[in-house]
Amino acid sequence: MNLLILKKISDLRRGPKLSFIWNGKFSEKDIDEIINLLINKRNYFSSVEHPITILFKGTTIEHDYINNFIKVNNNSKKHMHAIFSMIIYTFDEECFMKFLKKFLILNNDIEIFKCISLMKSEAKFISSFSSLEEEGVVSYQKVLSMVEDLPNISNFSKHISYLKDLINQTKKNINLLKKDEFKDDFFLIHKILFGFIR
Repeated sequence: MNLLILKKISDLRRGPKLSFIWNGKFSEKDIDEIINLLINKRNYFSSVEHPITILFKGTTIEHDYINNFIKVNNNSKKHMHAIFSMIIYTFDEECFMKFLKKFLILNNDIEIFKCISLMKSEAKFISSFSSLEEEGVVSYQKVLSMVEDLPNISNFSKHISYLKDLINQTKKNINLLKKDEFKDDFFLIHKILFGFIR
């Protein structure tokens, strides 16, 4: 194991992109050790981008490694949470769906599936919080469509139920957020018109 790599990843938040590990000088075993170190440093699940993302750059050269990683670690909640967090932030939607389908064919454990973030949770300019939730509904619906097309669909009844509940709950959240946003807009306009104009 390269000690320089270990030193650099000690500060996950401020560390640089370390995607140079794919330059051919590091063995798959070395990469496994680095990734496992990062995974074991985090003891909780979060929709926020996982630290292992600093190791990837979203190129096809990484696909074989990811496919094998999913094959070897598909029974681990921590590993599946980490790798799919990286995939959703680093690769495009088509790749995310491809890797997610591969996982589901290997493992239909609903509890592990629930640990996988199905949408990004990132800071960006949005017109409202309800808009971000609406993006979530679109993401969940695409995953649902993919799951419904899987072979042996009876093995995924819990996944379908989970996704439908997730979609319905998110839609309810959107309605509540829109009501709050309307109230906020109303009181802001009222304050401008009647609070500042005297």
